[in-house]
Formats: sequence, C-alpha cells, structure tokens
Amino acid sequence: MKDSAIQFPTTDRHRHRTKTGFHAIRGFPSVISAVDATHVRIQTPSEDEEQYVNRKHFHSINVQASCDHRGVFTSINAIWPGSTHDAHVFRTSELFHFMETHHHDGILLGDSAYPCKLYMLTPYLHP
Repeated sequence: MKDSAIQFPTTDRHRHRTKTGFHAIRGFPSVISAVDATHVRIQTPSEDEEQYVNRKHFHSINVQASCDHRGVFTSINAIWPGSTHDAHVFRTSELFHFMETHHHDGILLGDSAYPCKLYMLTPYLHP
C-alpha cells in the first residue's frame, strides 16, 4: 500500500508486532487488522440523492476503516455513498486487493457484513 501517515502492516516486522499485539489481547493468532464500516452523516446532496440514503434512512458516506491492536487506523476508504453495502466497499478497496495477493501474511477480523475468506474471520451467525 502507499506510504502515508495511515499505514497497513506490510513489512515482516510491522506484521509481527501487530500479530503479537492482537494475540496478547484475546488470543487470536495471526491477526493483522480489524475492519469495519460506519456511516458518516452528510448534508443532502444535490445530485444522486437517493444513493446517499443508508439503511437507517439518513444521508451518509459509508466509510470503511481498519485498525491495529492499539486502535490505530491502518486503512481508510471513504468514497462510497451510504446505500453501498459494506461487502462492496471492501471488495473495491485497496485493502481487499492487498489481502487477495498477500493473504498468507495474516488475518483480518470483520463482522457479519464481510465475506468469510482465507484471510477474513467473520462470526458464526447461528452456531
């Protein structure tokens, strides 16, 4: 991923530090990031207004973020209108494309809105 103040763990050293941190918190091995999305309220847009109405019936941008074991952001994607499902935001993100090619380097934790993949752990809805 690109160099910036928000940096996903791409080096061996950074991944090891993050995996160790997550493991110390709850005993999950190999976790390099937790990912989720939230809706940031916006003013009613003048174009494509209906695209920005989310499932809670207010106008928003669907913002996906990932963080490390300390709660520090490691990626942010804030380009989709509120009606966009979290799974689509993920599939079109740099994070998804990075993990598709580097999934052997660690695991993401996500909620039930995300797809279960080799590199994404999601909860069992009805165990």
